[in-house]
Amino acid sequence: EDGAAAVVARLRSPLRSEAFLLSPSGELRPLLSRARQVADACWVDGRLLALADPDRQFVGLVEVDPEDPERIRRRLVDEDRDVEAVVPDPKGRRLAVVVNEGAFDSVRVLDSQTGEEEWRARLPEGVVYSDNSTRPAQHLAWSPGGERLFVAWESPTAPAEIRELPSATTWTRASGDPLQGLVTPAQVAYRSFDGLEAPALHYRTAGGARPAIVLFHGGPEGQSRGNFNPIVAMWNAAGFDVLAPNVRGSTGYGSRYDSLDDRELRWDSVRDGCEAGRWLKATGQATQLVAMGGSYGGFMTLAVLVEDPALWDAAVDVVGIADWHSFFRNTSGWRRSLRTVEYGDPEGPDGEFLARFSPLRRAHAIRAQLLVIHGRNDVRVPVGEATQIQQAVPGSELMIFDDEGHGILRHANRVRAYGRALAFVRERLGRA
Repeated sequence: EDGAAAVVARLRSPLRSEAFLLSPSGELRPLLSRARQVADACWVDGRLLALADPDRQFVGLVEVDPEDPERIRRRLVDEDRDVEAVVPDPKGRRLAVVVNEGAFDSVRVLDSQTGEEEWRARLPEGVVYSDNSTRPAQHLAWSPGGERLFVAWESPTAPAEIRELPSATTWTRASGDPLQGLVTPAQVAYRSFDGLEAPALHYRTAGGARPAIVLFHGGPEGQSRGNFNPIVAMWNAAGFDVLAPNVRGSTGYGSRYDSLDDRELRWDSVRDGCEAGRWLKATGQATQLVAMGGSYGGFMTLAVLVEDPALWDAAVDVVGIADWHSFFRNTSGWRRSLRTVEYGDPEGPDGEFLARFSPLRRAHAIRAQLLVIHGRNDVRVPVGEATQIQQAVPGSELMIFDDEGHGILRHANRVRAYGRALAFVRERLGRA
């Protein structure tokens, strides 16, 4: 605040970052170097606050000693859940804090001096809006006097709107009239092959057993959460249930859980994905199973097809990875260095297990009907991943969009891609 120091950060991987205290002389001192993550550092009335996880499984809100930036003066929020954002009000009296509570977020306002909770937002079950290029803190803002807090809030039944807190007044209506018939997921868990409990979101429509989509999130440093998802809504409206598992390696459940799929452990998360389908079948909740996912979720989709070919009836792979060696060879350079930390180095000893974990090498085993969707301009997961898996799986179908990159973003293309996905699955499951 007085210009005597600044905090600079460096991202080493999606779940690993470093922070330093920078003096006017140019001296850099490590800030909580034992933490895996340090984020949202801010100065409040001369005190240095940050989100960090030193000596903890979860990211908390801590006050750091500026004279000794390796020392924590106190922990303001220290729970078995991640703090995702901290935003001080303009006068430094209050802190807005976002906490990941599984499927949904809580928004809390704390006294900045004592850390005590003053109030908690009363909002529909949902999450603070964020996307691939922003953090939740960028979607909260205080009024100049600090009396009101504004948040971009979305839920499974409504897209993001600007809400004023603590009144919860809605300032926008992105969807026009309220949307009808959308499903709020139940938070469930199933036991995997080694006894680990994997959490999941279950979007169930009324009635008995029906075909189910097992929807894998991207990442792998990601989490299926209670945000607005029009693809889920499409499947529900068409008579399909959706299960979105957070297999080992997902974020939001502590650092131990998100490290359980690292490198040589990758295939354990694939087995979790198969167990999700088996759980639906064993409990009588699904008559047929469809695997689906985008990006890393596309890899998961292909991987579960080769792990248990008889389990799956159809699949939709969107911009997914088919072979780890070709992925590393053709992806952009900045992605290559970033992803080696998580996946392993294909040029070293890790190359053997990366080959073994590549669905393309076992594509002959796939029995499910497969639709592959990709953007021709994808620099993260190049389009060759799509063409080679389509060529390796007889009877599979390929859609390539010349004006898309990593994901299908243009409205007309989304209508075409996901409309075809729905028609494809209906045809293959005999429900056309």
